[in-house]
Amino acid sequence: MTDPDRDPPPRRMRRTTIIETGDGDRGGGYGGGIALILLLILVGGIAWFLMHGGSRRSASEAAVNVSLPKAVNVKVPAVSIGSDKPASNTSR
Repeated sequence: MTDPDRDPPPRRMRRTTIIETGDGDRGGGYGGGIALILLLILVGGIAWFLMHGGSRRSASEAAVNVSLPKAVNVKVPAVSIGSDKPASNTSR
């Protein structure tokens, strides 16, 4: 069966070598964040210019012609709250 004087066969050793070249590094995502902030600033600037900055008029220069009455008389009728009948919670 086995020869006791003979050396056992050498065991095979498996070794794994990992080589990192840095090509797969995705970074921290700062470029996308900066692009998003710049896009928000650009959209906000355009919206501000269209809403406010495009026309600089004072309130006296606005072309609105509205005639208002000098005085308004409002007559409010007298209202009494209450009832003559007592409340009933019974159901038949």
